[in-house]
Amino acid sequence: MDLGYNGKRCLVTASTGGLGFAIARCMAAEGATVVINGRSGETTAKAAERIVTEVPGASVETVVGNSGTAEGCT
Repeated sequence: MDLGYNGKRCLVTASTGGLGFAIARCMAAEGATVVINGRSGETTAKAAERIVTEVPGASVETVVGNSGTAEGCT
C-alpha cells in the first residue's frame, strides 16, 4: 500500500507501543523518517531500535515528552 509517506518526516505521539507503534512502523516501512515519542528515553529508544530491526533502511528519531501536559510539550 502506498499512503504517500515516502520522503516525509512524521511525528507519531504515544508511539512506543500499541497502535501508535504500529502506525510508526508502517510509516517507516513506507519510507518516512519517523519520530517516535514517549514519556521515557528507555521506551522511546527500545521502540526505535525495534523499528530499525524490523524495517530494513528505516530512518527513526526519538523525542521524549508527555504531549498531554504543557510542561511535557516544552
